Amino acid sequence: MAVMKFGGTSVGTAQAMQQAISIVVRQQKIAVPLVVLSACSGITNKLVHIADAAGRSNLDEAMVLAGEVRNHHIALVDGLVKSETLRNDLAGKIDVLASRLEMLIKGVDIVGELTERSRDMFCSFGELLSTLVFAAAIKDQGHNVEWIDVRTVMITDDNFGYARPINGTCEENVHKIISPLLKAGTIVVTQGYIGA
Repeated sequence: MAVMKFGGTSVGTAQAMQQAISIVVRQQKIAVPLVVLSACSGITNKLVHIADAAGRSNLDEAMVLAGEVRNHHIALVDGLVKSETLRNDLAGKIDVLASRLEMLIKGVDIVGELTERSRDMFCSFGELLSTLVFAAAIKDQGHNVEWIDVRTVMITDDNFGYARPINGTCEENVHKIISPLLKAGTIVVTQGYIGA
């Protein structure tokens, strides 16, 4: 196994993401990659702005920015994924996440408070989106890949904003969820900044 971490600049554009995918595919010849991605460059900052706008009850600004986040990832799909079936499936998943982001915006507005827990949730969307696109692009190129929502593995305490992993539980989840995939030669793509 080889753990490969790519930051936001490495996955910020279709061209950059394709370069990262090429590195992962080359690595697979040596050891099965466990790929950990950041959100695309600029997306986490945009999500923080969305959270702040929602906290100020500026729904128009928050919704416009949420649309920009969605559209950025749809553009990545268009630039990376050739299979119409995969593109349609991925667009549906992106739309589900975009809808959840919009519901979170409305929820913060209704409650009238932006908590650390809500802020963490806003920030999680960037990595969920970037990893979905990355995994689909690898699959589109004919490689065996599995997208893992790290929240099924990385269990943390409830100190939102500064959460710490519960190590024993996380280790158990890695052995149960991720290890079998890697042993089977499957590239695993997951997030690195979020937990549950």
